[in-house]
Parts: sequence; C-alpha cells; structure tokens
Amino acid sequence: MQPLTRFSLPPLPPTPQSIEWYRREPDLHYGRCAVVGSGAVLRGRGLGSEINAHDTVVHVNKIPTEALWADMGNRTDVLFNTLCAVHEVDQSNVWPDDTEQWPDISIRIGMQGGDQDIECSSRGNCWGIKAVIFRNYNRDSCGGDRSASWIEEAARNSHFALGFSADFISTAAHYLQREGSPYCCDPSTGFHAALTMALACESVQLFGFGGDATIDGHNGGHVGHGIEAEHVLLHVLARHELAASEFGSTLGALWLRAQLIYDG
Repeated sequence: MQPLTRFSLPPLPPTPQSIEWYRREPDLHYGRCAVVGSGAVLRGRGLGSEINAHDTVVHVNKIPTEALWADMGNRTDVLFNTLCAVHEVDQSNVWPDDTEQWPDISIRIGMQGGDQDIECSSRGNCWGIKAVIFRNYNRDSCGGDRSASWIEEAARNSHFALGFSADFISTAAHYLQREGSPYCCDPSTGFHAALTMALACESVQLFGFGGDATIDGHNGGHVGHGIEAEHVLLHVLARHELAASEFGSTLGALWLRAQLIYDG
C-alpha cells in the first residue's frame, strides 16, 4: 500500500498591514474582535458581558462610563479615534534637540458621558488600554502631517501603543461612500474601525452600529454621517456582495478574507 501523500495549497500572498504602528506593536491577541460603536441600539440590551468575552475589544471614539458597562462592556483594549482627539501639550513649533525632552501629547478620551471629556496623557495608564489607533490622516479633517508627527514622537515614551489605519483603508472607505454612490457620504470613524479591524482580526463582530441616535446623547443625540446608508453598506460588506473592483483600493482583493459579523 502506497503511503498517503499530503498536498498543501500554495501560501496566500502576504496581507498588507491594515494598522501602521509607531515604534512598537501592542500585546493584542486579535482573534475574535468586538468593535463597539455608540449607537442607541445598544441601550438596555445588556450585551456588556458578550462584548467583554471577545479576545480584543475595540471602542470607537470614547470609552464607556460605568453607567454603560452593562450595555457596552467595561473592557477597552483599543480605542479607535480621529486626530481631532489629539492636541499638542508643547505649543512650540520647534522640537527640542534633547530626545529625552521631546514634548508629550495628550489624547482626549471622552468617557461616553455626553459632552464630558476627560483628557489622558499618552504617558499615563489610561483605563488599561493597550493601544490607540487613529483613522488615517491623509483624508482626515484634523491635523494632517503635523498631528501625525505628534503621534510619532509621543510613541517614544507612550504607555500604550500608537498607530494609524493604513491609507488603503481610508481610500476604500471614502471611495465606497463617494458622492453619487448609493452609500454616500462621509464615512464615520466607526466605519474606518470596522474595515481596519476586519483585516487585523480573525473575525469582527459589530456592536452599536444601528439607528441614528447615540446611546449617551453625544453629538446632539444624532450620529450624522449619512449613517443609514453606511449601515446598508456594512450589511453588503458582511455578505461579501461587492466585487473587488468596487472597493477603489487594494482592500477589494483582501476583503475575501474578512469575517465581518453585523446584525444591524
């Protein structure tokens, strides 16, 4: 009897990193990830324990207060934010020569309490978070290259890892929601988080991505961003109904690997 021959499929080409880390990567398991938005659809559902049970928990824009833990969970491994949340502590335009004296930055982390903002320095232990990821600055309304330089230098002494979503993620997000698209317009930070983490994690389950109201009343209680069309697009992406050519970036060729769980 001839021995069985094991055949292996050719290896897949390497996936471009959807997250560009500065200085160091965080200690994250990725695996099954929860990406948690702030939609009022979460209110009263008691999903906090289910969210906490994921390998990695990502909160978008703000960390929940204790009053919302039952619905949003009390773990935040990653905060996904925009450069609008960053400001410069050292207001000078000239960086000091001594690298030990490079200016620190503060990262404004709202605690999901409406208009309440609590600032936390990147050198502090901000509620145990392991990383902050910012949506790519090339198409962001805040800061641009200069703010990105703050992040790069703050990463020298940051208590947690700092990084950006890759440019091809932002390119796809804006192309999918371009003017004239049925999913127009203005992709939210949550949408950027969903695309970014879907390529970094084995699977991503979305929570709080439904309706047009916010669970904590921030932003006047309304999400904005043409959010209903964006939710339709998330359903389309979760069901893999778009051809690779419809993404407008290299994300299209990679999306077949993505496992996005979205119940709306």
